[in-house]
Amino acid sequence: MWITTSGGDTYGYGSVVKIDIARGAISVGDTSAVDQPMGTPDAPCDTWMAPYGPNCGTGINYPSAIANDGTNVWVANTSGLEGIVKINIATGAVTEIDSSTFCLPSGVASTGTDVFVMNTCDGTDGGGSVSQINIATGVVTEIDSSTFNDLLAIATNGTYVWVSNMINYSPSDFSVSQIDIATGAVTEIDSSTFNSDYYLAFGAGPSG
Repeated sequence: MWITTSGGDTYGYGSVVKIDIARGAISVGDTSAVDQPMGTPDAPCDTWMAPYGPNCGTGINYPSAIANDGTNVWVANTSGLEGIVKINIATGAVTEIDSSTFCLPSGVASTGTDVFVMNTCDGTDGGGSVSQINIATGVVTEIDSSTFNDLLAIATNGTYVWVSNMINYSPSDFSVSQIDIATGAVTEIDSSTFNSDYYLAFGAGPSG
């Protein structure tokens, strides 16, 4: 079992904790290879964090979401570089994936072939977008749609990716966008039964 924390690790910006289910042993993933403190030369930072220093550090930085594809653990940072950190489960090796498509990523879901990242800003009219990472190649592409609006949750069953939307920041005005992985087509599912739909889950198959 893998858990993200918003404090601790090398510079106090968060950590990834691993629990061995069989033995109950707890360890903290070593991300020091990519962790950098605020103010480190050449460490990038998006402009919205500029008031907090000349840059905001890299590595694990206030992680908000985590997913496991069986080989790697993927961690979304909402602060600092606003990127995705990949941890190889077998070796513990840590790699940072950066892309201009990432913007306040706060959700991740894996099919085992691709990782889908939910971005809560940018995209059409600033409503958010979904970044697709090909695990084999590392190529990142952006899926954008006018149906995306203040994205709150993401899940996948391997055929579709689903994200929940809060329309006009109203807790009683929600919809769900369905992304066809094969074609990239996005369809909006709207219903009067949706109200404060913050989470998504499937009955079977991988989900994030």
